[in-house]
Amino acid sequence: MAETTLKKRTLDWVQGLEAGNGSVFPIVASSPFRTLEATCFGIFVYELFGALDSVPEERRGEWREFILACQDAQTGIFYDPLLRHADVAAPYDWEYVTWQMTFFALGALDALGAKPRYRTTFRDLLKTPSAVGERLDGGNWTEPWGESNRVMFLLTFLLNEGAVDLAHCVLNWLDAHQDPETGFWGTQHGATLREGMAAAFHFYSYYFYLDRPVHHAQAIIDHTLQLQEPDGLYTAGGGGGACADLDAVDTLVKFSLLTDYRAEDIKASLSRSYSAILANQRPSGAFCEAVRPPTPKSVKRRVGEALLLDKLFRKPYRPYVAEVCRGWEKTRYLCNEGDLWSTWFRPLALALVSTRYPGEFIDDISWAFRRAPGLGWHDSAHLRKIRDGVCT
Repeated sequence: MAETTLKKRTLDWVQGLEAGNGSVFPIVASSPFRTLEATCFGIFVYELFGALDSVPEERRGEWREFILACQDAQTGIFYDPLLRHADVAAPYDWEYVTWQMTFFALGALDALGAKPRYRTTFRDLLKTPSAVGERLDGGNWTEPWGESNRVMFLLTFLLNEGAVDLAHCVLNWLDAHQDPETGFWGTQHGATLREGMAAAFHFYSYYFYLDRPVHHAQAIIDHTLQLQEPDGLYTAGGGGGACADLDAVDTLVKFSLLTDYRAEDIKASLSRSYSAILANQRPSGAFCEAVRPPTPKSVKRRVGEALLLDKLFRKPYRPYVAEVCRGWEKTRYLCNEGDLWSTWFRPLALALVSTRYPGEFIDDISWAFRRAPGLGWHDSAHLRKIRDGVCT
């Protein structure tokens, strides 16, 4: 595939999702549900490829108005108009889901050069360092991947409100609870290395944005490289996953800019990941969660279908599903179906590798990373300044 084709094919698919439905996006072409988060992901794809300015102002205005209309005036939280309390399934909860929506909405508004209409109230809830500590102490660190998302959301909200002092309190707590053996969080409480790696990724950009060191860098690099599968991706059994693959690629790219430790191993690893992720693009132009064999049908389902009783099953057979808004049925899709989340995350991984090694990968796209820390943030020059001790 020609390098110049990547941008065109991807953006053509994204633009096609809007056809006939104004400017609100579904997560996949087959979905009847057009949601807040999917719209944010569409905006992030345009931003990443440096194409936001090419979108007509009328359409960008429709995006802004749709997102702004989702904000609650009392709390500042953003809610998808389709979401109901009954839609949220365990182990996730209303707070998690709506914090996630707010996180992406704030990022999308920033990409569009807009501000939320109402202030959020997180600084009011966490007024002191002790309140921050109590909040983090109460988290479920045996499952750090999910818990780290909450912390990531919280850090973004605090910085958005100018509460830099409280954001530093969060990072102070993380410093005190990092596992020195792995460099991750939660692994000392029984979490797997894979969970620890994915969780830790959510914190690094805030450290770097605020010019703080991340301790145990060599352990982080060692254990991230250890998790790479033979196919170059980061899901056990092969096929990868949009989140885990980006988490690992982003970690290796950023830390390779901070230290020469295992530099050649990192470059070889990223090259393998790059090829595997690029091959993930579907004929439609979209990227998918993973290309892997479908989940086998259970014995119960196979017997029921043989006896023509399959209509009695409460849920249809779906070979393998992913979901962006955790616990919400309306955001589920087949893993090998091109989706907007993966169509943001997988090119983002390609962009990270390409900019890390200029001239060796895709070099004809003017990638644009997120300005604010969190998902999509990257600043090579800033990371090199941290390495050189220039940042204050």
